[in-house]
Amino acid sequence: IRSPYGKSWTIGDGNQHMAGIVIDPWINDPATGARRPCMDDLLTNLTLMEYYNEIVMASRMDFPITDYEGDISSYKALELFFLNFNKHISAYCTSVESLEEYFDIARKLLDKEDLTDTKVMTVAVATLSPMTVTDINCRLLLEAAKYHFPIIPTTCPMAGTTSPYTLLGTFVQGMAEIIGLCAIVQAVNPGNPYLMA
Repeated sequence: IRSPYGKSWTIGDGNQHMAGIVIDPWINDPATGARRPCMDDLLTNLTLMEYYNEIVMASRMDFPITDYEGDISSYKALELFFLNFNKHISAYCTSVESLEEYFDIARKLLDKEDLTDTKVMTVAVATLSPMTVTDINCRLLLEAAKYHFPIIPTTCPMAGTTSPYTLLGTFVQGMAEIIGLCAIVQAVNPGNPYLMA
């Protein structure tokens, strides 16, 4: 995988790498309690992600921040993310339009129209437990595979509700979803990079 700025990392080479997320729907602040995220939270997390060499990639959840109202809120968070993060980009998008915006930003950063084999971003594709890939996630998978972008699965089996109650049952179901999605990715684009998570 690569960053748009020339850094690269080999996944699966025996070295340990980490991925992070720089914004979440809730911030558990010891001083103020649970609250929604703001720009300062995003910047603090980006700074930490940049600081630690073990962290090679991060995502920005597509979630609004409290500093801005309406649609501009997520765009301001996205702008801050791209201006302050110099490692590999994980695109955890909630729509094909959002993914296209990531692609457009990558084209501008690389000054190149064709993103094929640039490996500057990993695209998350979710499974809806148990063992379902929704239309939107099928579309995200197809768009990512067009450019041979690595795909990372997002599985969220919840013990006792969308998966068996036991730890082992939930683990087995999660692994089945991860392997099943890998099979779909390889059927769509044989050899497409896939980061198991």
